[in-house]
Amino acid sequence: MAQCELAYMTWKEVEAARDRGAAVLVPIGTHEQNGTLGPMGTDGLLVFEITKKIAAETGAVVAPLLSYGYSPRHRNFTGTISLQPDTLRMLIYDICEALVKSGFDHILMVNSHQTNEPIMEHAGRQIRDKYGVMMGYINPVSLAEKGTQDLYPKLGSAHGHGDERVTSMLSHCLPGAIRMDAPPEPQEWREFEGLPLAASHQVKVGQGVFGLYMEVHDFSPSGGNGNPAAVDVDKGAEVVRRVVGMAVEFVKAFLKLRTSKRP
Repeated sequence: MAQCELAYMTWKEVEAARDRGAAVLVPIGTHEQNGTLGPMGTDGLLVFEITKKIAAETGAVVAPLLSYGYSPRHRNFTGTISLQPDTLRMLIYDICEALVKSGFDHILMVNSHQTNEPIMEHAGRQIRDKYGVMMGYINPVSLAEKGTQDLYPKLGSAHGHGDERVTSMLSHCLPGAIRMDAPPEPQEWREFEGLPLAASHQVKVGQGVFGLYMEVHDFSPSGGNGNPAAVDVDKGAEVVRRVVGMAVEFVKAFLKLRTSKRP
C-alpha cells in the first residue's frame, strides 16, 4: 500500500499525490482528561487512526496530527493542555494555507472534539475568503453516536466523554491504550445543582435547553461519562468499520465537488 502520511513521504511523493487530485485529511485532537481509564490524547489518537483508515480507502494523504485543541472545560483535571482559540485558529489556518499554496484544493479536517469546531470553521472560512478554496470536516465520534445506536441502546446518540463506545473504539485501534488495570469510575453526567444536563455546557429547564459555561469538574469528579470499563473490542471494531464507511462515502463525494475558484 502506498504511503499516505505526509510526514513519511518525500516532497516528490507529495507532489505526485497533488497531481492526481488527492484529498488531504488534517487530523485535529486535544490533550485533555478522558475519565480515569482513557489517555489524555484520546481524541487525537483515535482520530489519527481513523483518518489513516479513511485515507487507505480513498487515496487521500494525511497531515501530521495537531495534538492540541480548545479544552477549557477540562482545565481543572491535571495534565490538560488547552490552546487559546486564536492560537488554535492560526495553527489550523497556517497548516491549511500551506497545503493550498502547494496546490491541494480538497482539504478536510478530521476532529472528534466538538469545542474545536467553531474555531475550525473560522479558519476554514478565512481560507475560502483568501484563496477561494472550500474546506470541510469529519467528526468520527459524532458519526459513531448517530450510527451505532443499535449497538449501544442505553447510550443512544448521546455524547459520552470517555464512555464505553469511545474506549471500545480506541481499544480496537490501539490495543493497550485504555488503562484496564485502573479502578473504573462509572458515572453519568446527570445534573448541575439540580438542573438536568443536556450537554457539558447546557441544562434543561422546563421544555427548553439553555447554555451555562460550566466546567466538567462541576458535575463529574472523575471527568468521565458512561461506563468506560465496559470495553468490547469486537464492538469497537464494528463501530470503527461503520464510521470509516460513512466517512469514505463522504470523501468520495467531496472529491467530486468543485471546491476551488482557482483556474
